[in-house]
Amino acid sequence: MSDVSLTPPATDPTPIFEFFRGSSATELLTAAVVEFDLFRRLAEQPLSFDDLRAEISLQRRPAVVLLTVLRAMGLITTDVGGIPEITDGTDTPLIASGNVPELTEALLRDLADPSEAFARAGRLRSHVADNFTVDRMTRDVVDLYRSVLV
Repeated sequence: MSDVSLTPPATDPTPIFEFFRGSSATELLTAAVVEFDLFRRLAEQPLSFDDLRAEISLQRRPAVVLLTVLRAMGLITTDVGGIPEITDGTDTPLIASGNVPELTEALLRDLADPSEAFARAGRLRSHVADNFTVDRMTRDVVDLYRSVLV
């Protein structure tokens, strides 16, 4: 391993990344509404992930990407993985994994009041930005190692 120090870039690439991420999310949300009529389908009848995927004729991976974006936008949140840790202390309600009726109800609620849904998603993004930075997570890992090695 070399002993070369790295220098940060001269400009902050975050705005470029955020623009790209926002554009991709917008395109996927538009596809969910316009191309797949996703929310109407779920409003008419709760569907499991596999049934929904078959109904909108998506292979597994594109369906996972679509639902991941809806989760990232704060429009869908489930209690799996590290999500409970991320949403702890926020007003973002968690949906039990696999609870299709609860998911449908949450989507309908957000469609009825999209400005509140997007405001809540913004608050969640701010919470994540404030509490889950690379610096903080790195410090937490280093602190853990120090506590174990002491």
